[in-house]
Amino acid sequence: MDILIKICAILALVGLNAFFVAAEFALVGARATRLQTFAEAGDRRARLALRALEHLDDYISGTQFGITLASLALGWLGEATLATLLVYIFADLPAPFAALATHTVAGTLAFASITFLHIVLGELTPKSLALLHPERISRWVTPPLLLFTSVFWPAIWLLNKSAAGFLYLLAVRRRPMPNVSMIPRNCSCCCLKVGSTASSKNQMSR
Repeated sequence: MDILIKICAILALVGLNAFFVAAEFALVGARATRLQTFAEAGDRRARLALRALEHLDDYISGTQFGITLASLALGWLGEATLATLLVYIFADLPAPFAALATHTVAGTLAFASITFLHIVLGELTPKSLALLHPERISRWVTPPLLLFTSVFWPAIWLLNKSAAGFLYLLAVRRRPMPNVSMIPRNCSCCCLKVGSTASSKNQMSR
């Protein structure tokens, strides 16, 4: 029963890592104009996503903090748990092979299994989904991300200030993130007008 609980905890940590990865890529890839359209239609999640975009640097730091915590916990719990499970499987082997499998093969297979789960399910899959559907994913992941960031804000603030301090020592100046609330609501229409005007000018020049 103890092993089963630990395996469930491993899967939960993989899912938690996937959540933060999806949140990071969705917020970076989401278009504010589309979210504004959803917000004006009464979508509360879209309004929260726009709020996150207005303070993107803080919430990206929150996702990175969450990814780090989930990854560290997964490495601490996952490898030891799977290694213990594999030791039980190899226990019936003859004496020399059982010792070899227990001390070498079990640890290697456990590390490879955790790495596979972490990369495929915890990193690549949520990243691809978030890049394919950034606005949809951002609307669903933002509410819990806002809660997580507010709970761990002191730690996130300290890490942000520490990073800014290191950048200062390297003579690098951080530029402020653009505020999406300053984007005109008819921005997409303006872009379409500019594009159509440029296209017509090109056709006339031909």
